[in-house]
Amino acid sequence: MRKTRLQYHAAIRDARKSETGIVNMRFAAAVVENRHRDFWQEVKRLGSRGNSVSNVVDGLSSASDIAESFAGKYSTLYTRGAERNTCIRYC
Repeated sequence: MRKTRLQYHAAIRDARKSETGIVNMRFAAAVVENRHRDFWQEVKRLGSRGNSVSNVVDGLSSASDIAESFAGKYSTLYTRGAERNTCIRYC
């Protein structure tokens, strides 16, 4: 059982290390097989993975509203923290 587990984890490590190569090989094969695909659109799609950013925070969508919301939360947080420290020292 231990040997099988080690083999499994070694295979996972190898797959993670070679992921980029595997993606590139599959991409090249897909483009060669289907010449109607737009090469640059496919390259752009591959390069844009994992770069998504949320446009809405707590139901607010404008940058100034989001900034004001965070400012209020941090102000409340630090004010309460200061009050607790003062109370702990003097109470």
